[in-house]
Amino acid sequence: MNSASQARNLAERLSDYAKKSKLSEIKTNKQVAKERERRDELWRQLEKSSLVSCHNWSLHLEEAQIRKKALATLDQIDKELAASAVEGNSDYANKLQVLKKLGYIDENKCLLIKGKTARELSSGDIILLAEMMFNKSMRELDPEDLVALVSTLVIQEKMDKDADVSLSDKYDAMQKVLIETAKNVHELEKACDVHLEADNCQEKLHFGLAHVIYFWAQGKDFQSVSEMTNIHEGSIVRAIMRVEYVLREMKNAAGIMGDSKMKELATIAQERIKRDIIFTPSLYIQ
Repeated sequence: MNSASQARNLAERLSDYAKKSKLSEIKTNKQVAKERERRDELWRQLEKSSLVSCHNWSLHLEEAQIRKKALATLDQIDKELAASAVEGNSDYANKLQVLKKLGYIDENKCLLIKGKTARELSSGDIILLAEMMFNKSMRELDPEDLVALVSTLVIQEKMDKDADVSLSDKYDAMQKVLIETAKNVHELEKACDVHLEADNCQEKLHFGLAHVIYFWAQGKDFQSVSEMTNIHEGSIVRAIMRVEYVLREMKNAAGIMGDSKMKELATIAQERIKRDIIFTPSLYIQ
């Protein structure tokens, strides 16, 4: 068998392996490891052949074309194995179960309306924020209530617990709904054996600056709201900017939901907090 025939034979074997081995259906890391061994054996045979070792491509155009196709097939095998390795991860599979039970994806892992909505969000606890957006009571909040509630989901810094104060009847009621929703999601994640970084669901919620952002949305000046807490002014600025960014995302998400009332509320809330010195262009804020 000449070198070209040998090359063609190896390339065909590689192609058949890629088509018939159903790599994308692999479910366990053990299977992935086994298929990697088969893939590596084919690669070792390729290395020994002129398909890879020959450098005189101008003299062996046919072999060069076969080589290019064979290496492209090999690359595709690697991608499918990598994808299978991720899907074989138990925590990944467990998280998919959570998303299915909450109605974000269907049995074929296709996004449903809740999943498409959550896709528009990128800050804080995305699932919890999306769950709250689908709660009809959210639409009845006043803009300052909404910004205060959003702040509890997106602020990362741990604040003093004694800063958790009553703001309005609507806010207090939704705060209870938020805590209960967080508990339900947390329990579902535990039931599906998802690895959790926090033992308590409320560790993800930070109420320490809610009152500050609430009164900022009502129109109080920055000095007044900064005196309501012992938190550094820089943290207050970052928190308000983060909430404003999430409200922008919520407007887009509400559009996906087809919820004009939620979109209008998020728009007004964003306008209420995007003002004065915090959003003045400077060396620090572009």
